Amino acid sequence: MSLLQKKPENAPAAGKVFPTAPLEMRFRLPTSKVRELLREDKMDELVQMGENAIPELIGCLSSELKEKAAEALVRIGKPAAIIRRLKFMEEWIPRDRNAAAAEAEKMMVAGVLARIGKDAVPALVEALGDSNETVRHYAVEVLGNIAKKYPEEVAYAIIHFVNGDAGDELLEINSSNDWIANKINEILLECGEAMENAA
Repeated sequence: MSLLQKKPENAPAAGKVFPTAPLEMRFRLPTSKVRELLREDKMDELVQMGENAIPELIGCLSSELKEKAAEALVRIGKPAAIIRRLKFMEEWIPRDRNAAAAEAEKMMVAGVLARIGKDAVPALVEALGDSNETVRHYAVEVLGNIAKKYPEEVAYAIIHFVNGDAGDELLEINSSNDWIANKINEILLECGEAMENAA
């Protein structure tokens, strides 16, 4: 059997995809196309691409086009898709890339979610129960920022989530991370104070 014909061990059957392979590994818009639209300020076309443009737009957050890319992401919205990309960045992108650049990119993603505002709250609250600690960390940080402007929406979403079926799971996941648990409590206290002051 030639090298071209040899089938690697544990390879999926013909026509199958690896079950763990995320969407980003199976479909990507050409980076050059997204960059071209950003350079030409064709925001409407990027918005029409919607969720399919998100991976490449996030990739542009570490480039000279970062401000335009962030604006496009805010206009597209889709916070759940942005959070999925954040998780992808943490779990699939090689660890040997520039750590400072990777962290700066994640901070830009967090900034985009904060700019989306209250529309991002449901996805961020759900991310508090994510299995990835980095995703939970950024979710709680962004929720804290959004809560300063929308305390009622954030408090209601967190309480509803905790009191629902996900409450036990959230407690178990974050039991090993006192910082996140304390941060959630801190956000709720700040929301309560803000609502009292506004009453």
